[in-house]
Amino acid sequence: MAENKYQVNENLLQSYRQVFLSFESLLLAVGAIVFDKHPGAMLVITAIGVSTIWAIWHRIVRSRHLIVDYYKFEMKNYMQAENNSEDAYVHDHKERKTANKNFEADNPGKLIRNGYRPTRAKLDLALPILLTVVWGVLLTLSFYNCLVSPSCFLHVHAWFRLLLSLLP
Repeated sequence: MAENKYQVNENLLQSYRQVFLSFESLLLAVGAIVFDKHPGAMLVITAIGVSTIWAIWHRIVRSRHLIVDYYKFEMKNYMQAENNSEDAYVHDHKERKTANKNFEADNPGKLIRNGYRPTRAKLDLALPILLTVVWGVLLTLSFYNCLVSPSCFLHVHAWFRLLLSLLP
């Protein structure tokens, strides 16, 4: 039963990564098209891209990979709490830290460093950081191009007025 739950959650994790990477790729393509023409639009697209990475992608993928670990390593056997559920492992940092230490003590050489094993660190930390840097570079170039073009400055001013009019 636990093996089946592990596979289901592992497949969900891979699916979530694919969906988010596809979405970010699409946004980056749009950003690359508009970055030198419409800095205001670039600002909005960048805000969507970066907030998607950190407010949605990172949180969902982080929770899912903790659930995968819970079933893969049968972490319920290493938890101290009466409630040794996956929910407790995912949301209770203290309980998860205790379970990880107990697991590592019983399994020398197998480390769970805050849930980020080497491949996960690359996919779930390095990649979002790299995408955030790419967004920052595109936005910086967009506004730099705008500073040297008077007509672009007027577009940016119009965009900001539009954005401010949408605020309550």
